[in-house]
Amino acid sequence: AIGSAQEGLKYVYDIFSYEKDGKKVPLKMIKSLVPEKPVFGTRSIIGKEYDTSSFLPSIMVQNKLLYGEDVKKFTNRLVAKDYIEESAAIKAQWVVKNEEAIQKGLENTIFVVFGAGAALGPFQHLLRLGNVTVAAIDLPIPSIWNKLENLISNSKAKVHMPVHDGIKGCDLIRQVPEIIKWLSDLEPGKRLVIGNYAYADSANFIRVSLAMDAICAAVAEVRGQHEVGISYLCSPTDVFTVTDDIRNCSQLKYNSLSVGSLFHPWLSAISGSRFLIPNYESSKNVVDCVVTQQGPNYLIAKRIQHWRAIVMREHGYLVSTNIAPASKTESVTKNKLLSAAYDGSAFFDVKIFNPATANSLMTLLLFHDIFNAAASQHLMNPFDLFVDGCCHG
Repeated sequence: AIGSAQEGLKYVYDIFSYEKDGKKVPLKMIKSLVPEKPVFGTRSIIGKEYDTSSFLPSIMVQNKLLYGEDVKKFTNRLVAKDYIEESAAIKAQWVVKNEEAIQKGLENTIFVVFGAGAALGPFQHLLRLGNVTVAAIDLPIPSIWNKLENLISNSKAKVHMPVHDGIKGCDLIRQVPEIIKWLSDLEPGKRLVIGNYAYADSANFIRVSLAMDAICAAVAEVRGQHEVGISYLCSPTDVFTVTDDIRNCSQLKYNSLSVGSLFHPWLSAISGSRFLIPNYESSKNVVDCVVTQQGPNYLIAKRIQHWRAIVMREHGYLVSTNIAPASKTESVTKNKLLSAAYDGSAFFDVKIFNPATANSLMTLLLFHDIFNAAASQHLMNPFDLFVDGCCHG
């Protein structure tokens, strides 16, 4: 697994190039373009409710924040319905139980959010938790930053943002060297948890994923493993290894009698065995949940993220990469076929999460992975990184 991840990254860095001001270099040489002097300055905004002693973990459910025992009850209900694995509930509940320890860790931690305005990502929930410092990165578009600044000003967080010539924001694809320099110099001595949450349609998703990857790799090399961690949200529509319990539960639900199961035989037949077939082959602990409508660009972009997560963890860096549940975001629902599938998912006992609930739940899992020392223990298999704490819906 480690070898294939290393070779995969080597291949894409060999075949892709980066062009800047008419100069094209192989992506593996991107560091040669990093400027000696910073191009971006830093603007910082402190939210009205910011308080260094106010960290309070929560989950947003139906526009209401749940705290403490209510978080435990909610996550246990999700486990009981098989919407998330028990390990995910344990992670979320660990954060609630360890507020004081996390609060100390927050003093030296900055959460870098690529794609601060993305529908899926921790940015908005980080603003609610208290005593959190964020470095927000998104496109230099006034409408995006007007919305973000409004959220920040009324928040419990401190937020840094890159600024050039009075313009907030930066272009992840076109300003990779400049972003590397900005993050390399940002508050030396503190740990950056670099979150790869930016999304773009079609081939641009590969471009932005490679841009984020190049930035992570370069900044990690400059600052070292004690000052850099990385985080991702895995898609549930992918291929993963799983435990025996997960496979058995899935097969049991597929074979059980329900309203949805009544449609299985004839829908499978009229589709030429393309629809409503098991995601597992015999007894193999590998699940194939790929949705071909998302296209090859999506799969390649996510594979690059998996490779980097495996390699970085092997090199001793903190890595958080949990499977996030399907959520009804605009990028999904604008595809009519996917939107229809989401609308009918309840007939097959599949949970489609509200984005705010998914984001807040995944933020707690991120905090567990960063602040719980046990999370960085040795794995029996590198692919186990994607099994523990999954919230598949």
